[in-house]
Parts: sequence; structure tokens; C-alpha cells
Amino acid sequence: MKLRGLLTAALVLAALLGALYWSNRHKASEDTSVKASPDAAPKILSVDKSGVTRLAIRRKEQPELNVVRNDSGTWQITAPKPLAADQEAVSSLLSLLSPLNSDRLIEEKASDLSKYGLAVPVLEVDITLKDNQTQKLLIGDQTPSGSNYYAAVAGEPRLYTVSTKLPTTCAINACSPSILTKSARSSWLV
Repeated sequence: MKLRGLLTAALVLAALLGALYWSNRHKASEDTSVKASPDAAPKILSVDKSGVTRLAIRRKEQPELNVVRNDSGTWQITAPKPLAADQEAVSSLLSLLSPLNSDRLIEEKASDLSKYGLAVPVLEVDITLKDNQTQKLLIGDQTPSGSNYYAAVAGEPRLYTVSTKLPTTCAINACSPSILTKSARSSWLV
């Protein structure tokens, strides 16, 4: 009797394991056939972080912040005055910028950027690569809901919205000593 119960339990266990294996394998094959939906938010920028050599952040009525990668790969602030940059803060900012996904594509071919605050943007971020190519991200006004900002890449017709995280982080880095090393913060405040 014990042998018969043991064989029954082993067969039930084998059937359950087979069903589990089949369901996991079947689900994986379905996932590979899924494509991005047409409503998926498009990328605004996609640059190789290791290829970035300079960042320039400009805010209305604020001095421009320039951060340059030197030959040894260390980031240095060159403007508004030369100071040491916090390497982790710059890396974090680059991670936020690349790849930069929009929340939504507003217009494929925007004709009048001024109604979105992009003719004179609130914030500009210039990203210079090793080959001296520059991409300029423009951040305009907040959307009516206040949860996003209008954004565009200079020279491209598309108009997007981005979350408030990007403009806030760039503005903080451009207007405060958060991007400085601890030892350089005292020089910034003078």
C-alpha cells in the first residue's frame, strides 16, 4: 500500500512539474513576440554616456554652468568659475539624460514653439560628444496640469513632454553647489 501511494504522489508531482515547465516556456515565447505599442513614449535623446565630454546647463537669468571631462576622465566645472565637480552627481545627471524618454509625443511637427515656452526656453542643456557633435535639449513651460514640462531637441520638429524630475535636477545642479565636491562648495558660496 505504501508503494502504491508513493508512486501516485510521484506521478502527480511529475505532472505538476511538467505543467509548470510548459507554462513558463509558453509565456516566454509570447513575451518575445510582443512589440512596443504605438502609444509608447519615444526617446528624446540617446547618447553614449562615456562619449560625453561637456555639459552646459543654462537657466533663465542664471550664469551658465559648464562641466567638462578632462583627459583623465574626471569632470571639472569650468564656468561660472573653475571648481572641482562631484563625479557621482555628474554621473547621475548623465544617467538621467541618456537615454532620455519622453512622457508623451505632443506634436510630430510643431510649428510654433513659442506657445510652449521653447522660443526662449526656461532651461537649455547642451551635451557635447567626443566627436564635437552637440545636442541641445530645450525645456519650456510646464504643461497645464503642472506634472510635466514641454521639451524639444534644437533643430528637430518634434515636441514632447518630460517629467518634472529632469528640469528640477538640472536646475538644482545649475543653481546650487550640489554638483560640487564638498571641498569646493565653500568656494562656490563666496
